[in-house]
Amino acid sequence: GHPPLELGMTTNGSLLARHADELRQAGLTRLNISLDAIDRTTFSQMADVDVPLTQVLDGIEAARRAGFDHIALNTVVRPGHNVDQLPGLARHAAEMNCTLRLIEYMDVGNANGWAPDHVLTLGDMLDQLGGRHLWEAQPRRHPGQTARPFRHRHTGQRIEVVASISQPFCSQCDRWRLSADG
Repeated sequence: GHPPLELGMTTNGSLLARHADELRQAGLTRLNISLDAIDRTTFSQMADVDVPLTQVLDGIEAARRAGFDHIALNTVVRPGHNVDQLPGLARHAAEMNCTLRLIEYMDVGNANGWAPDHVLTLGDMLDQLGGRHLWEAQPRRHPGQTARPFRHRHTGQRIEVVASISQPFCSQCDRWRLSADG
């Protein structure tokens, strides 16, 4: 009587157009695709790898066509970098029937130059998407869910916010994460 194991993958999407079908056939159910900007210039400034934005967008489309119906677009929100991208990202997510997942920029050691004033809070993020009054908090699907779901009062669009800094959730987390190199 265990629930079926959900297998998800987080990817930069660069090879997704080529491999979406086989990943789906292999039993992968969820995809998280990193997308920090929807504007070409901002995207290339923020990307760790030199992949054109169009290649990632093609990958998202390929995943949709391959039958993935749980696709999250993960956006790490960095003040001074991509806050102005949020409305466009939300529009793109709605068009592709994906969930936009906004993630508070988080300190991982001190390697990324993180400071507390680099965090855009949950409410600030929602304000960027038309105003926090338009977004209604939804119940989490299960206790271990790290993202807080919201639904737009008028359009019904769903987004998620991972508020790892302002609202830590580690005590309830039930995830195992495996990096690409094991």
